[in-house]
Amino acid sequence: MGGNTRYQNKLMKQMWFWLGYMYDPALLEIEDVADTVMADYFMAVQQPYQHVHAGFLLGSIGVHKAAAKQYEQMEGSQLYGHGRWASPRPYMQFFQHRYLRCGAGLHCTGDGYKIDHAIWANTMRMFLYLMDNEISQTNEVIGRTATIREVLFMKKWFGTLLEPWRDHSKTMLLIEGLLQKLNEADEIGEAEGYPFTL
Repeated sequence: MGGNTRYQNKLMKQMWFWLGYMYDPALLEIEDVADTVMADYFMAVQQPYQHVHAGFLLGSIGVHKAAAKQYEQMEGSQLYGHGRWASPRPYMQFFQHRYLRCGAGLHCTGDGYKIDHAIWANTMRMFLYLMDNEISQTNEVIGRTATIREVLFMKKWFGTLLEPWRDHSKTMLLIEGLLQKLNEADEIGEAEGYPFTL
């Protein structure tokens, strides 16, 4: 393993986090600690170096969190509310990307930057469509305020930084309709201790 000690340490941390993710892709079983559940350190060591990988993780972790039905009523450090799209839990890994700027998970110039944008944009659109589909069927939300904040966070990315060369009017209509559904839905639980990203 070449490079200086700092570089080697970075690689070792990345490998360690990836092993944990492969064993527990929802980040719910390894450790009942907020930093682990929200992928704080994992995304922190990933996003400055592998932007495409960070985009992949953003989507994959969210899908696994939304599928973790057994954690919907689970007590623990930010565990309650998993297993649903209409909840802030599938979006916890946004925490490291709360700053809207080039470099915060995205390349904005140079080779391949459009690929970065496509992965991030498609991931966020997927989140929005899946949440909209779920809430249309259940009319239920866990942690209304925190979930709305996450939707507004995605709206801000589309309106400020993400794929600036594209027309996002269709996505914006989806977001406005989703926000209305979230405001009118039955709140069946609160997401305690959630770290807001706005």
